[in-house]
Amino acid sequence: MYIQEENSSRAEKHAILLEAATAIYARQGDVTARELAAATGMNSAALNYYFGSKDGLMMQIEQKLLDVFIEEIRLHSDSRLKTEDKLYDLLLAVNNRLRDNPGLTRHLVEMMIAGNSRVYQLLDQAVGSNSPIFAIFSNVLSEVGITDENEIWHRMIIAVSALAPTMVIGLGNNASAAEFESLRQIEFSEHHIRSLAHMLLANQ
Repeated sequence: MYIQEENSSRAEKHAILLEAATAIYARQGDVTARELAAATGMNSAALNYYFGSKDGLMMQIEQKLLDVFIEEIRLHSDSRLKTEDKLYDLLLAVNNRLRDNPGLTRHLVEMMIAGNSRVYQLLDQAVGSNSPIFAIFSNVLSEVGITDENEIWHRMIIAVSALAPTMVIGLGNNASAAEFESLRQIEFSEHHIRSLAHMLLANQ
């Protein structure tokens, strides 16, 4: 629960609401005014009062999760590791972020289906050619002599696409119970991503 203090300032209440809404969204890919009110103890009208609209709230949630995602990935760029271990660590961090926030994946896919251009802005910020993640990815590949920008981008697309099994978790009903559980197994992820890192570093 994120119950607010009676004398909390507007900024504090906004922060409480955003934190609660982000936690709910990360689990299920959506959040309602009623759910937000139950989690914070505030009136159900607080959503519109503090965020202007449901769309306004969703944009702030998306940006908050994106900022956290990018910061987490920055922490997985330890230059002391061997090249393959660096890439493995980076890919595993992305994989785990998707696994632990199934609502995020569900929402992104729903936006794609609906033709919402916002999803492409978010993806570009997350893994586009000007993103911190792409920069880290490029630096790792350059260590084995892969420096052509088009080739790096091609391998980045392969890397993101290869994490699709984890993204199935966010779609819920599209995975059987057995598949869902297997995707959550750490050993499954580690072997899959270790093989992926090895393949991406192959200098043809």
